[in-house]
Amino acid sequence: MKISKDIKLALKYLKIGVIAHPTDTIYGLGCLANNLNAIQKMINLKKRDEKKGFILLASDVSYLMPYIDLNEDSEMFQKLTKTNKKPTTYLVPKSEKTPDLIFGDNELLAVRLTTDPLITYFCENTKSALISSSANIQGEASGNLFA
Repeated sequence: MKISKDIKLALKYLKIGVIAHPTDTIYGLGCLANNLNAIQKMINLKKRDEKKGFILLASDVSYLMPYIDLNEDSEMFQKLTKTNKKPTTYLVPKSEKTPDLIFGDNELLAVRLTTDPLITYFCENTKSALISSSANIQGEASGNLFA
């Protein structure tokens, strides 16, 4: 992947807030998983119920480890580290330290390891997993962005 000025600019804004970015499936909003102010901003932008929680995207399982608790579950660890040809989301136990804004009212946390070059670039240059969500207002179709 060629690192353009726009990608570098997006990385700069990601480090301090929320960005729009392509995902494996559609365009989404994203922020760093360790930036609670940016997560709250995403909730406000999307008019999202705080009880819903978000998905964590990462290019390497190490970026997910602060947020998940595999509790010696080597089988789940194997699944997470296995390369999949299609995007696969796993529901895993959350760590006690995971902020409520990330998981909402859910007992499990949605995570996806991705080989997407842009998400990989963001993760590797911030040393963090990303919070992601579709770019539409909650309850609206994907095409009605911020209507």
